[in-house]
This record gives sequence, structure tokens and C-alpha cells, in this order.
Amino acid sequence: MYSVIQIYNILQDVWEEALDYVKALEMRSRIRGVSLYMQTFEFLFGTILRETLLRNCDNLSKALQKERLSASEGNNLSSLTVRTLKKIRSEVQFEKVENKRQDLNVNEPKLPRKRILPKRLDDGAETYQPSSVKELYRKNYFEALDLLVNCIKDRMDQPGYQLYVNLENVLLKAVSGQCYENELNFVCNFYQSDINKRNP
Repeated sequence: MYSVIQIYNILQDVWEEALDYVKALEMRSRIRGVSLYMQTFEFLFGTILRETLLRNCDNLSKALQKERLSASEGNNLSSLTVRTLKKIRSEVQFEKVENKRQDLNVNEPKLPRKRILPKRLDDGAETYQPSSVKELYRKNYFEALDLLVNCIKDRMDQPGYQLYVNLENVLLKAVSGQCYENELNFVCNFYQSDINKRNP
């Protein structure tokens, strides 16, 4: 997706040139369809958003799969990714997509036509209708980032994982001679009478 964004204009030229060489009607129709779709703001917006989200998630995923990574380091990497995603959840970052559209000569965004719910699904409540194109895409942009942040937090904030982090830190800090009282208290509170705590 990063490559597609980087050579967006070149790809548009390639589709035009391909029509001079391709004779099969079905393939010509596909080329025209792809070319027209790439001229829409919806496609550009979706591609940039997906690339941003997947780049951050893929980096985190690769890091978490390293053999020698401790649970505590994994927790820190997850927190760092969440902070990064929260930082790009801003008007400034959203505006960059609009600027990219102008650089690539992509069509201006349009509001989708108003949809009427079928009577069997209509509960009488008013359906959401954005007042402007910017509001629609801004909502989608922020929702996607919020969903990703919440998924990472849900995965890393599980009680079992936090217990694992604290158990690991008790061992690592004890071996290196550091204070591990907070971590030990967390573990003892979890296991209660199963662990006979002694002063660290």
C-alpha cells in the first residue's frame, strides 16, 4: 500500500498506456474500472488510512514475536504503539490526506447519497447523516484509530498478562538486585494465601 501511495500518478499513467496494448474487452473493462476507482477520494483515503494502521500494527506484531522479548518489553512496545496512534489522531494528520488528494489530482470527495432504511429495519430513530464530506471522513478516520487503540489495550490489559509481566519482573529484578516489592505485592495479592511472602 505504501508503494501504491508513492507511485499513485505513475499507476494512473500505466492504466492509460495499458489500454493501447490490451485488446481483450473484459481486461480493458477491468483496467478502466481500476483507473476510475483510483481517481476517487474514497480509494485514496482508504489506502492511506490502511497503510497507516497496518504499518504501526505490523511493526508491533513483528516485535512481539521476537523470541527473546520479555513480557514487560512487549507491554512497553504496545504502550508506545498506542501513544503513536493517539498522536496521529489529530486534525493535522487528517488534513494531510486532503493535501495528498490535491497533489495527486484525485476527485474531490462527495457525500454518499442518503439511504433510506427498509421498513423492517426502521425503528423510527433518525439515521446518522453527516453534514459535510469532511465530517464523514473525519469520523471514519478517528473511528478506525480508536478501534485499533482499544483492540491493543484490550489485548495487553488482560489480568493474566499483567500477572505474567509482574511475575517475570519479580524474577528479573531479584536476579539483578533491584527492588521488586511492587511486583511481588501484585503477585501475592493475586495468589493470596498460596504464596508465603517474605520481606524482599
